Amino acid sequence: MFSRELSHPSGLSNKRFRSRLASLPRSNLIRSRKHLSAAVETLTKEQFDALVYEVFKLLLRDSARKSNLSSDDIGWYEEVLALLEEFESSQARERAQKLFAHVEKIQHDRAAQEQLKLQQEIERKKKLEEEERLARIRVETEKRKRGWLEKIQLELKNDFQNVDAYYRDNCVNELSIDEFNGAKIEFVSNWVAKHLPADDLGHPFTLDSEQALAIAAVDGNVLVGARAGSGKTRTITCRTVFLIKHCRISPNEILLLAFNRKAAAEIRKRLLIYLCPEASKQLELEKKKGRKHKDKIASESQAVADVAERLGVDLPHVMTFHALAYAIVHPGKILFDDPLEESQELSREIQTVIDEHTRNPKYKPLIRDVMMAHFREAWDRIINNCYDKSKAELLYYRRAIPNESIAGEYVKSYGEKLIADFLFEHNISYHYEKNHWWNNLNYRPDFTIPVPAGGGVIIEYFGMKGDPDYDEMSDQKRIYWRNKPGWKLIELFPHDIKGNSPEEFTDLLKQSLQKKWHKLYKTFR
Repeated sequence: MFSRELSHPSGLSNKRFRSRLASLPRSNLIRSRKHLSAAVETLTKEQFDALVYEVFKLLLRDSARKSNLSSDDIGWYEEVLALLEEFESSQARERAQKLFAHVEKIQHDRAAQEQLKLQQEIERKKKLEEEERLARIRVETEKRKRGWLEKIQLELKNDFQNVDAYYRDNCVNELSIDEFNGAKIEFVSNWVAKHLPADDLGHPFTLDSEQALAIAAVDGNVLVGARAGSGKTRTITCRTVFLIKHCRISPNEILLLAFNRKAAAEIRKRLLIYLCPEASKQLELEKKKGRKHKDKIASESQAVADVAERLGVDLPHVMTFHALAYAIVHPGKILFDDPLEESQELSREIQTVIDEHTRNPKYKPLIRDVMMAHFREAWDRIINNCYDKSKAELLYYRRAIPNESIAGEYVKSYGEKLIADFLFEHNISYHYEKNHWWNNLNYRPDFTIPVPAGGGVIIEYFGMKGDPDYDEMSDQKRIYWRNKPGWKLIELFPHDIKGNSPEEFTDLLKQSLQKKWHKLYKTFR
């Protein structure tokens, strides 16, 4: 059939020939090599090339539609290739080889794509399985966390003092420290809003997260640093109320210290109002009574004490550092021998304490270090050849020591050193930090220059300026010396040194001495 249909191809045009070839059934092309050869023998060279081109185009088209070649396609290709080699048509063979290489590339690329798709599908399934596994872990972790947070909330409610120990012993690996602190912050914030009085506008008592965390830190020592006006007094009073009301700490076991009496009075007043909100009205009534008292702070403190006693509110100990020291040391009770010199009970008591420390092995290293520190300093001076220098060299050396005067005294600042050196070089007798009795307290001004007739000059080097507490203390010192007959006060500050030479600073000191105490004028002639 194949040979009969192509027996006279020379009578067909190329277009009709290609059409006839394309319409032939595939089976006719591969049925018999003999019939194919007979048909090809009658073709011209141009018709033969056209046949090869069309045959391989059909093969390429079929291959592109299918994932791979069928066995018939492979047989068909081999038959045609053998026929081409037999007739040695180099042009047709070259074209056939190119088409075959192209078919092979298509097959290879398709196989690679299928392999890539398979690998991608495997990776996608693995990724999906991993995501599902992690999701299950997250769900389980969150479930455990919720359980521990519920237990933490119960501990915060029933045993707040020991909640930190409970966290360390039970769930430190389940909850992060941030999650634990977050639970404490939330609990304290809610507790404060519920139990402390609202402001004048009816807004609930609120805290920021740092203030709430400071209040919640009841386990061990806590150091909180904050700038002025950041709410330190508010935080410490809330912390005290929280300890008393929620943690059930006795007010007698709580001590609050302030830098001055005004701050202590303010803390005491806030505590009374926080512990008993109705005390606010009572304090207003006390204020309207118009207590006649020169000391306003003392008057307000007395009003707070009266209202607290009337309402039965126990307040914690609130005092200044000076009041605490006075309460402990009792400077009015001089540690000295009794009037009966024969007894010397106080001396024996002191000696007993000294003996207990010197005989205790625990204190021997400390005693040795103190003693060796003294001798080591002297030895260092010898090593540095301080005693082999001339007088001028020695004075220069001593002036260069920042916290030691020429006279060998240790002072607290460079300004005090310049003052001490000036007084020593001008042969002015003085006492460094001499004790003065002031309101049952030991007050030690920087320099005391006494005069034989009584009284003298006080030199204070105020190392700070602008701090409210320090400035208040400085004002109290000025009032004290202004009201003390026979005494004059000279004030010096760091800004007197800054930008000036030591000589200019000492000239200022000299002028102040001449102005304040004219009797000392002869000393500088």
